[in-house]
Amino acid sequence: MKDPQFQAYLKADPKGAMEMLDRITKKLKDKKFVEDLEKAHRNKKSTSIGPDSIYEDYYAYVTTTLVQQNNGYYCGPASALMAIWGWGGNVSGANNYAKQQTLGTAMGTNQTDGTYVYMLRNVLNSYISTNQYDYYGNWSLDWSTFMAYSFASLTADRAPIIRANTQTLSYYGGRSFIHYITITDFDYSTMRMCLYDPHIDNTYYGAHSEPSYNVFDACTYLIANA
Repeated sequence: MKDPQFQAYLKADPKGAMEMLDRITKKLKDKKFVEDLEKAHRNKKSTSIGPDSIYEDYYAYVTTTLVQQNNGYYCGPASALMAIWGWGGNVSGANNYAKQQTLGTAMGTNQTDGTYVYMLRNVLNSYISTNQYDYYGNWSLDWSTFMAYSFASLTADRAPIIRANTQTLSYYGGRSFIHYITITDFDYSTMRMCLYDPHIDNTYYGAHSEPSYNVFDACTYLIANA
């Protein structure tokens, strides 16, 4: 309730905010939920789960295309566009720049605030009717829950998105930005994740393999279907 991102959501949509809070609180309190998630994923055989996705016993991924953000504050729309493409969705616009503009307008993205977490989540959900997203603050997740939720989202054909403090990600070399990044795969056998980073700076833009504990440490919010 003290979180500024949740306060913004509560002010804009009290009913929606409280419904989400009630739903995720029940899941977070249910330790068996996480155990069952991990057990179910590890017992499933390799299979296709969507037009561009697959999971194996310990590995899940979503196939999408890298997108570089339009400007210094459009990481939210760019990350969302990659997630939408990951389930075979489409966004109106003649090109990637215009598609980001479509999403950014819907999210209320601006130079002062960037993109609010709840708005990114809500706009993602406006493109799907099943396997919708929720978001979780880093104070509510331990490492095992973060991994289970990320894996679950990938197996549901929904690429997770993190709002990160990039300082702990190796390819940032200690530089700190508040920044949205899309997770496109997770391998339990190696404990590594692939991050599709839309950063405007080519130093950081691209696909990066990171230890999952680095990603967990960087994550300030996880937006996932779990």
